[in-house]
Amino acid sequence: MTRSMTAAAMVALSAVTYSTEAAACGHGECYEKVRTPDVYRTVERQVVVQPAHRQVVRTPAVYGYQAERVEVRPARVHHVSIPAAYRTVHEQVVVRPASVAYSTSAPVYRTVYDRVVVAPATTRWEHRRGFLGRGERMCKVHVPATTRLVARQVMIHPGRRVSHVVPAEYATVSKTVMVRPALTQKIVTPAVHRTLMHRVVVRPASRHVVASPAVVATRRDHVLVRHGSESWQRTRY
Repeated sequence: MTRSMTAAAMVALSAVTYSTEAAACGHGECYEKVRTPDVYRTVERQVVVQPAHRQVVRTPAVYGYQAERVEVRPARVHHVSIPAAYRTVHEQVVVRPASVAYSTSAPVYRTVYDRVVVAPATTRWEHRRGFLGRGERMCKVHVPATTRLVARQVMIHPGRRVSHVVPAEYATVSKTVMVRPALTQKIVTPAVHRTLMHRVVVRPASRHVVASPAVVATRRDHVLVRHGSESWQRTRY
């Protein structure tokens, strides 16, 4: 029974304290006490994971293949007669030349909307209830400006005399033309070769000592720098 009464008294005391603090806030600004966490810092130090060591590495011999090109059949030459080649081409001839005609275009208008301020922006004070419906507070509220759209006509292009080009008229005429005259072509048949592969030593076997350095890693430890504390911060309500 005593613990229940003590808890109820603490809740009532907190509500009264919060209402008092909310009533004390002016122009919509309130603060509350918060707890900042402890601050830690990461400390790094080098530790040896694997010490340095040496080992003998034996490299086997490397073999490769060397190509040798030999002629299987020699080159040959013979001549071939090619007749002349013709084709039909189509040409365009002017039947009526191009000319210029004129016409009058009407002016072009566009509707433009301008935003006009009917009532400028203002601010007013409003009565509001406190947190959880307790207490009373005054809040400064921003009232935006009232605007409306006004339409008007704007001339984009005035009426003018425009020239138009009447394209020329053409007719298609066909005729046969020589594309390539008759000729004798020399055809060369290249020689035929074959590649023979021979196995050769590219690099002889060897042995060498490889020194491996020590492997070092970074160890990170978290160290407490500063204990947390309590401070006042601004609230939204």
